[in-house]
Parts: sequence; C-alpha cells; structure tokens
Amino acid sequence: MKSPAYKLTIDGIEAGADLRRRFVSLSLTDEQGMDSDALEIQLSDTDGLISMPRHGAKVRLWLGWQGEPLVDKGLYVVDEVEHSGPPDQLSIRAKAAELRGTLKEQRTRGWDMVHLGDIIETIAGVHGLTPAVATDLAGIVIDHIDQTDESDVHFLTRLGQQHDAIATIKDGHLLFARAGEGKTASGKALPGIVITRRDGDRHRYTVQDRAGTTTGVKAKWNDREAAWDKEVLAGEEGKVKTLRKIYPNEAEARSAAEAEYKRGARSAQTMSITLAYGRPELLAEAPVTLSGFKQGIDGSGWIAARVTHKLDDTGLTTDVDLEPVNGKDDEADSGA
Repeated sequence: MKSPAYKLTIDGIEAGADLRRRFVSLSLTDEQGMDSDALEIQLSDTDGLISMPRHGAKVRLWLGWQGEPLVDKGLYVVDEVEHSGPPDQLSIRAKAAELRGTLKEQRTRGWDMVHLGDIIETIAGVHGLTPAVATDLAGIVIDHIDQTDESDVHFLTRLGQQHDAIATIKDGHLLFARAGEGKTASGKALPGIVITRRDGDRHRYTVQDRAGTTTGVKAKWNDREAAWDKEVLAGEEGKVKTLRKIYPNEAEARSAAEAEYKRGARSAQTMSITLAYGRPELLAEAPVTLSGFKQGIDGSGWIAARVTHKLDDTGLTTDVDLEPVNGKDDEADSGA
C-alpha cells in the first residue's frame, strides 16, 4: 500500500527535515460556504528547541500519496498557537487566508432595483476578487435590501440563504451558485467523486420520519395594486410553513419559499463516511455518487457538505459528511 505524503511551506519557504522529524499530525477541515476552512498542525517539542511561528504567517499545504501528484489544499493564515505538555507539543492553527481582513468589517448600505449578480460583482470588486455567479441567479431582480452594520461575509451568507445558494471564496474568486452545484474557482462544475462501500471504513446514514413533517413553504409578498398581501407556495398544501418576512414582489417571495423548502428536503437525509484510504482531492460542495451501500442510498444526488482530512502515524484518512442535492429522492421531497 502507498504511503501518505505532504508538503508544507511557511511564508513561502518549504518546511524541511527538522519539521518532518517533529511532525505528529495534521487536520484540515473544508466547509461549505463562508465557514472558514481550518488547518491544525501538531508538532513535537520534547527537546524544547522548536520556534513558534508568528501570528499571520502564511502556510500552504499539499496532500496526497507517494508516487502521485500532491493536491494543493490552499493557503492558510496562522491565527492561534498553543504550547502544551508533557509531552511538550506545539499546535499551530490557521484559517483560510481569503476569509480574513476586510470581508469581516461591518458595513451599512442599501441596494435598490438591482440584479443579484450586480451585488455580487460590487462586493467582489471591493475586495479585489473575481466574481463568478450562476446565470440563473445573476438575473434575479432585488427591489430593495439593506446591509446594516453587517459584514460582507454575513451579508453574502444571508443572500445565499434567501436564494438557496452558496457563497464562497476560492483562489481569488467570489462564487455564488445554487446549493449542491459545486464550482471551481473559475466557476466550472467540480468533478464528481465516486465512493464505494469498500472504500469506507465506517458509515452512518440517517433519514427523518416523514410523518407530520412540513409539506410546503409559503411566502407572502406585497402587491401594491391589491388591498392585501399575496402568497406563493413551494411544495404542497398540508402542513405548510409560512415565512415571517413580507417580500416586495412575487419573484423574491417565490425564491425565498423554494430556498427554504429545498433546505428542508436536504436536511431530511444525512450520510457520513470515514475513508480509511484518504481522498485528498475531495472538496466541500463536490458532487458524490455512492455505490455498494443500500437501495435508497446508492446513486448520484449527494454533495459533500463537510470534508476533514487527517494525517498522522496511522495514515491519511478522510471524513466526509454528505447531504442530498435538493432532496435526493421522493422520500426527501417533503423535508422538514
């Protein structure tokens, strides 16, 4: 069996033999959306001679298997260092470099009669990012929306929730795409991953009881020419959830209702897998096809919601949490 391999650079300088001698473990967690990806490295300091890295140091990681090209796992900025013992160890924790700085500064501004794509492009421009917006989302007209004492990270996340979309930053690009339609930094679809039962060490699948769950979602909108608010429905009548907000037009109300309905459908089923033979190419939001589990689980229609790669003296493993794409099958269509 092949042995795992890694490469680390700190402020552009490749970590050498001394770090490799001290290496204990690393863990890299890749999250959906604006949740900051996190890297943690554990090093031995039993001789007390290790130097602690500065806060703000830039760490880049490549991960994979000997004899194969390593996968570039991105750039991270050190934001926490911990020394503990005995035995003495140094823990270095870093967050994705692109989710720091001005993106988390609070801003106040309003948007009137603007396309959703224009909002994303404006925010991308402020932060020196290249926008990549799904075509079906870019043309949505926003009558009015306020950003009041709110960071761009939070505002983009809120926009995503309203339109069943994922906002994320990859390699200098601000991506805004439908949930479950994972994109590369250039806006192209992420390649699909096939996971078979024999690939996994452990798995856990859960599905909620459908009895009494929500069958649809309603949203109200203000019709200026009528004397009352109107409603739109995503899903079916029955046990219907009604959103509290009154939307300024039918299009925004329908988008919000469909977004909430699809989120509920996805949350009705979950699947977690530990891959004993790690897959460093696996990313959050990547489409996944399962094979060899059970009817109702196998097949396409899954996405990776959270991926954690772990490397230590036992090897390289990958933990992945999956969720259905917009409700994988008929059972999920009436999700809570």
